[in-house]
Amino acid sequence: MNASDRRERGDNEVGDYLWNASGPADPDVQRLEALLNPLALRPGPDAIPPRATLLARPRRVWLALAAMVALAAGLAIFAAPRAGPGWEISSLEGSPIVGSRAVTDQSKLRVGQWLTTDESSRAQLQVATLGSVTVEGGSRLRLIRAEHDEKRLELARGTIHAFIVAPPRLFFVDTPAGVAADLGCAYTLTVADDGASDLKVTVGWVELQGAGRTSIVPAGAVCRMDRLRGPGTPYFPDSPPVFVERLAEIDAGRAAALGGLARAVSPREGLALWHLIPRLEGEARAEAVAALARVVPPPAGVAIEGELDRPALEAWWGVIKERW
Repeated sequence: MNASDRRERGDNEVGDYLWNASGPADPDVQRLEALLNPLALRPGPDAIPPRATLLARPRRVWLALAAMVALAAGLAIFAAPRAGPGWEISSLEGSPIVGSRAVTDQSKLRVGQWLTTDESSRAQLQVATLGSVTVEGGSRLRLIRAEHDEKRLELARGTIHAFIVAPPRLFFVDTPAGVAADLGCAYTLTVADDGASDLKVTVGWVELQGAGRTSIVPAGAVCRMDRLRGPGTPYFPDSPPVFVERLAEIDAGRAAALGGLARAVSPREGLALWHLIPRLEGEARAEAVAALARVVPPPAGVAIEGELDRPALEAWWGVIKERW
């Protein structure tokens, strides 16, 4: 066969004959087949399958491969992390970042994602239907849970302003020093670079937990949390300055500074004194009890001379918070 004959018949047709004998017969190939025919392997139990079987096998192989690819793709889709529930987020100023993308009008903060604001940006996060959280500049915040029975954020650094209308202990904010549990309130929470945090409550109550301690912080009060000691002693900022100074020293582990507690002058100092009593021992504890009794006398049935148990402290607490 010359080149012109090949071009007239087409290379594809010749190829079809070589592959599955469907194209026009090629004389040169036919002569070669005749020469090789005596050497062909005769049918037997181990003989090479006929051409039809050989041709069918590649198709079966391709079908099997296609099925395996489809199965692998399905497993990959099933195993891939699904986008979890998210809360709407909007930019108030600058260019806040969620993950590695700038916040847009349709952005959401999803479970596991971090929201980052630089010093020139601010953002607002909608906490489902419970309220909102304003994120100030220089902050890093992550959504941990967004279930119907628990909403939880993690504030690694920076400042947030939370306004939540919800049942107690439904909204939480984790910090390096402890956890802020919302009791239906509005508050500002700041985490410093060393992990210490400062809380200021404007409406309602917040419960702080950490390092085996619990502090209950009402509206108008503030409280600091330390990474080693957990929540400190909550107090009202309008308390006598020397009283506030002594509280800071006590929270730092210098109990010898208890003498300043005698400067308590109003029932509002009872908030701090009440929290100190179970945290102190011996003479220091007795001094805190005496100081509290001066500003808020204990209710009937509570003897301050003996060891105050939890029920007695709870009864005293009911009187204290009504005197602010």
